[in-house]
Amino acid sequence: MTMTSVAAGKKPNGSPPADLHTTLRRIDERLARLEAALEPVAELTAQAPALVATAGDIADEWASDLGDVDERVRALGDVLERLTRPQTLASLRKVVDLAESAPDLIATLGDVLDETMAEAAEQGLELTHLVDDAKRLTIGLLKLTTSPELRALLDSGMLDPKALMTLGAAARSVANASDVEPPKVGLFGAMRALRDGDVQRAVGFVLKVAGGFGQSLRRTDKRLGS
Repeated sequence: MTMTSVAAGKKPNGSPPADLHTTLRRIDERLARLEAALEPVAELTAQAPALVATAGDIADEWASDLGDVDERVRALGDVLERLTRPQTLASLRKVVDLAESAPDLIATLGDVLDETMAEAAEQGLELTHLVDDAKRLTIGLLKLTTSPELRALLDSGMLDPKALMTLGAAARSVANASDVEPPKVGLFGAMRALRDGDVQRAVGFVLKVAGGFGQSLRRTDKRLGS
């Protein structure tokens, strides 16, 4: 073997060295593995136009079914603009702060409730029946509001503002008259009292009420068939 063949990196017979064959074989193997790894990507790339077309058809069909996509997009843009306003974001921050502090608030309310229960127990109050009492009260109010008697009272005119004002005036008159001992009045005294204008007005009111009451009684008798 001469110095020239050694410097050229070849065997004396001119064939490539063994390590070069090994390197080329490794390169071929890596290229094969790389090709196998890229094969799914190549297939997906080849199918990409069909996938895009299918997605476009689905989007067109969805938009056709909705019919108002443009309006919805504009409405969504308006909502997004409102949500990103500084004052809206400030309000949202307050809500988030409140949500973060909710556990502490709940714990504080629990402590206050415990203290209230303890103080009530010291004073002899049984708050353990509070829920049951509140339930019974609610049921009683519901029964009262749906009872025929209450509906009859509401339809009777007793709660009419004019009737209430008149009853209030009569009650005040009775209270004022009860402050002193009423005098004894006979027939002639009653006739003399009728000269008073206020007495005449009160008697006229009573007679008018008596006439209306009589008409109501007559209508009631007709309904009852008597």
